[in-house]
Amino acid sequence: MKLEFRWIPALLLLPLLFAAAGCSREPDAAVKQAASPPGKPAASSGAAAPAPAAVTAGLDPGKPPGSNFDLTHWKLTLPDADSTDIPPASLSQGYTSDYFYTDKQDGAMTFWSPVTGGKTANTDYPRSELRELIDPSSTKVNWIWQGTHVLNAREMVTQVPSSGKVVVMQIHGITPSGGNANPLVKVVYDDKKKAIDCYVKSSVKPGDKDVHYVFPGYGRNAAFEGQLKVTDGLLAMTFGGETKTAPFAEQDPGWKELKFYFKAGVYVQDNEGSADEGGRVKIYKLDASHS
Repeated sequence: MKLEFRWIPALLLLPLLFAAAGCSREPDAAVKQAASPPGKPAASSGAAAPAPAAVTAGLDPGKPPGSNFDLTHWKLTLPDADSTDIPPASLSQGYTSDYFYTDKQDGAMTFWSPVTGGKTANTDYPRSELRELIDPSSTKVNWIWQGTHVLNAREMVTQVPSSGKVVVMQIHGITPSGGNANPLVKVVYDDKKKAIDCYVKSSVKPGDKDVHYVFPGYGRNAAFEGQLKVTDGLLAMTFGGETKTAPFAEQDPGWKELKFYFKAGVYVQDNEGSADEGGRVKIYKLDASHS
């Protein structure tokens, strides 16, 4: 499958416009930031202008996410006290909450997670995040390293916690019996680096190191295209038309013993601060395919 990403010409003019006006290139730099706890840097504001029309085409701001997107093969994990899971049927029937809703300006499927939110088992941070379900009734049906598996997304990060980091996409590992395993890749938006940083696990061993594949030149409140693709044990990560690859199954054959699933939304990499500190991510396109 060959996919082409086209940048929106209007976005290319932004740096010139801001320079001419004597303003910062960061679109929301003038937004007042929320106060942070002592010893922590300020978290970013979630204020954002709506995305350009070309980005939001086909999205209805008056409809819930389940009406604008096909969520029949996704479940949602919330950052509430119980880390509640919302099943595909409820999403398709119009579920919304403070953590998952349609942006009333541009129709984006929006995910919000405060740093004070509830956490799932074996994790340190809260999330408002979709988890792929090939079988909508079971988490035990997943895909293997062979074949071609693709996740395409168009996203925008509008708020980050004081750590500056949120995970926006993942390929997660799972044992054949459904047990926990390493994520193969976590796509991290790093606001301090102004970059997309893909953390790829070097092996299946718990706690093993991450290898970083960095795509510089990204900021908040600007939509970007991303793709994660696995083809017979080769991971390809594409952002802004640039592709980096990792032959994970060759580097550690242990990956061949696992199965995998996609994730998308906001998984904040921070768990300290006030209830209004957290991560907010908007999604304008999301589709997964397997062949």
